Amino acid sequence: MSPRRVLVAALTVLGLVAIPALPASASPAAASASPVAQAPLAAAGPLAAASSSWPRVKQKKTAGNGAGFVLKAKKTRTVKIKRHASVPARASHLLVKIKVTRSKGSGYVKVWANGTTKGGLKKVRYGKGTTVKTVKIKTSGTGRVKFKSTRGVRVKVYTIGYERTATRSATPSRVGAASINGKTTGVPAGTRLKVHKGDLTITKNGTVIDGLDIRGFVRIKASDVTIKNSVIRGRAYNKDMHLVQASTGGKRITITDTEMYSANPSPYIKGIVGADFTLKRVNIHDVVDQVSIIGDNVTIEDSWLHRNLYYLKDPNYNGTPTHDDNIQISIGKNLRFVNNRMESTHNAAVMITQDRGHVRDVTFARNWVNGGACSVNIAEKKYGPLSGLKFTDNTFGTSTRLARCAILKPTSTPMTQSGNTFTDGHPFKVSRG
Repeated sequence: MSPRRVLVAALTVLGLVAIPALPASASPAAASASPVAQAPLAAAGPLAAASSSWPRVKQKKTAGNGAGFVLKAKKTRTVKIKRHASVPARASHLLVKIKVTRSKGSGYVKVWANGTTKGGLKKVRYGKGTTVKTVKIKTSGTGRVKFKSTRGVRVKVYTIGYERTATRSATPSRVGAASINGKTTGVPAGTRLKVHKGDLTITKNGTVIDGLDIRGFVRIKASDVTIKNSVIRGRAYNKDMHLVQASTGGKRITITDTEMYSANPSPYIKGIVGADFTLKRVNIHDVVDQVSIIGDNVTIEDSWLHRNLYYLKDPNYNGTPTHDDNIQISIGKNLRFVNNRMESTHNAAVMITQDRGHVRDVTFARNWVNGGACSVNIAEKKYGPLSGLKFTDNTFGTSTRLARCAILKPTSTPMTQSGNTFTDGHPFKVSRG
């Protein structure tokens, strides 16, 4: 290791890491640095993207008796798709064969759910005479679909399958931290997402965001806000920015079953910053730091923090390597981290800096943790010893840069710790720093 890398590693272990303040604004631009690939590290993209299966059923005509229903040229017609006996009553996405007959030339039929502005629009192209195409269509809650053709034709619809949406239980059973992955966190399989282009600023108390694919940043300026079943992927930025900003005074913010990642990876994009928020079954990846805590009352449970971005020449650190953390705590009390999986960092899984003030009353229990120079790095700085630290029943990996450095803390800071183990069964101890 070069002398410079040795110095960087030493400063990291000692907790001498400065995190730049969140700017009031920044302008879009591409990042100049290149990330160091981790193994495995795929291109940035959803790890828990909504998925589903399409079971087949016995073909049955469900619209268009006799020769089929008539579509007049360029006229919209609403048609009810009869329910197939083998298709669940609540299924609104169907696999169908659309048979277009009596066409005098080429054209197309548009198909979309009734009661929407062309929701789930499909365009079925046909030629002269008879054409049969298999397509996936969306119906309204009452099974109605709109059709519009460029030519006068007759149409028959045959149902041959449906979308099975295996959604996560409203009260999912908890899995052990070591088993947490993309299937137990993020958007439940089968969830339909609506794209929101651009930033989303929330200013109304009690707002609920459900089922959005957000192609920008989220700024929360209200209390009792809930975000669930969503993906937040940000956009290109060339200054420090977080995908979610919960740092403007909003209280009791809850984010569940949601995925956050940077669709435009750069050394400037991080996960969530703020205070008074709860994360449950959240999957955060492909950012530099997943969580930045700058105040009280934060809870993270059953979540996956991983696949941190890392740059050998990070512009935020004068061209030296990135100081990436799963969780960084600058100030705060009443902080709970229970049953999470944290990994893939070079600096620390949990970095307590006290950069802004006292940190106390921290509960860290039943987590699976690996990586970093030391996995947990506690620094007192000018605010002195921390209080109320409880680390119990956690499992620590052994891939830290300093051998078996699970927790590094000053001797002057007391800690209650019990039941903590290493994955290889080696006797556990807290490292003194």
